[in-house]
Amino acid sequence: MSYVEACLSCSTGNETAFIWDLQNGLPLHTFAQIKAGNGGQVYSAPQHVVISAHTDRPQLTLHYATKQTPKFRCTVAERMVSMAASDDGVHVAGGGVSGKLYLWRVSDGLLLGIWDAHYKAVTAVHFTADGGFVVSASEDATCKSWNLGQVLDAHRPLNSEVRPTHSYSGHTLGITGMALSRLHQTWVVTVSKDRTLRVHDFVSGRDVHCCILPSLPKCVAANLPFTTFHAGCTDGKIYQTDLYPERLRPSSNHAPQQKLLTALLGHTTENTSAPADTSALGKFHTAVFEGHSGGVTALATSADGLSLVSGGADGNVHVWQVASRQLIRAHQNHKSPITALQLVVVPTAMPSERESQNCHPFAPLKKAAITGEAKEDYMAMVYTGGDADDSRKRGIDAVDFTGKRQGKGKRRRRQQDTSATAAVAAAAPDANGTDEPAATEAPAAVAAAPAAPANTFVNESASYELIARLYNIVATQQKKLKALEAQAA
Repeated sequence: MSYVEACLSCSTGNETAFIWDLQNGLPLHTFAQIKAGNGGQVYSAPQHVVISAHTDRPQLTLHYATKQTPKFRCTVAERMVSMAASDDGVHVAGGGVSGKLYLWRVSDGLLLGIWDAHYKAVTAVHFTADGGFVVSASEDATCKSWNLGQVLDAHRPLNSEVRPTHSYSGHTLGITGMALSRLHQTWVVTVSKDRTLRVHDFVSGRDVHCCILPSLPKCVAANLPFTTFHAGCTDGKIYQTDLYPERLRPSSNHAPQQKLLTALLGHTTENTSAPADTSALGKFHTAVFEGHSGGVTALATSADGLSLVSGGADGNVHVWQVASRQLIRAHQNHKSPITALQLVVVPTAMPSERESQNCHPFAPLKKAAITGEAKEDYMAMVYTGGDADDSRKRGIDAVDFTGKRQGKGKRRRRQQDTSATAAVAAAAPDANGTDEPAATEAPAAVAAAPAAPANTFVNESASYELIARLYNIVATQQKKLKALEAQAA
């Protein structure tokens, strides 16, 4: 199977999105009924699913790549401003207008966590390359990284505080755009309403690079080595700034592969580390791209770093050659401002939806989360036979082993089946024909174990073992009952 590098572009006016080939500009897929804001759209590559957040209401839409209409429409707790998907397609994160972050599992749509991340709307969110951290930026002028191990802790109380692993507050006004390094796991570049572009290292806690922009930036993009940055501004121009001075950058006559190796490895030790003195570097931009009649609203850099894709308020998508700053191609399929751009790798022959679901399933994203105290009640209800009504008073529904909600009919049938099984087990006569209850072969530890009260959290592994033993006891009683009925017949 062959793959091509494609661009996903979205606009709000006509509520359409396109996936088109970056090399020849031919459209590959078209999506309808999409109304996503800046950064509110993401493509999950393993599932070939486009997830977009509605700009006017708390709703997410899921499109499969070969389908023009939405596969699922999901109602969420609040309106999402930004969306992101992990590289492996396991998780999807969303930033809300209230400053909260949401984390879903794509395979079953389960909402794994909700936590207060910022005081204002989350304008950008990204996963690290290994999928272990989420980095978020907000209108409150802060940028933070979050450890998913702490977020996914099953014993974390529902309303407990999730502390960021690192926090950066170098900007004085709200952050409008962010890009994350794929090689330096702790490097992040942000642009703000204070008209600055800053490259920050979370570990060292210092600014690696700072650039003053002549206009208000709306978006930012970086190449793979994280040495060249582009900021799209409201004046319709794209400003380029470089991390290293001119004497340290490779010459223009090198091949693209040699450029990448030089940027990654370098010929001297100075080229492989951040500049020691950032005050003399990058105070202003080094190059300008001009071509949009309106403000630049979205940016993306190709994998080889040779091409730059920009979307503007004029509804045009431009493909630039970075080295010469020449306009290669212009797309005018959109009739309204571009709100999202993402460069993705897609197969030339897209698999069918059924084939994709078999390999990488996806489901509607749920609105309510089962975490903290609610998850403790859920575990008690499932593993120790707790009352579902008590859990519903705590704010969750009855849930089966797959995590799916049960309706009232399912809960009633489940209670009836449990009562009937208990009655059969209690009334089953002995195999010898006596009316005395049959002696069970349960271990002494199970017989002597005290009954777990309802809504009490039990260790998961111990609960599974207890369920298995109880199931064997009931199965033994049923076999004896069937043998007795056969003898009577």
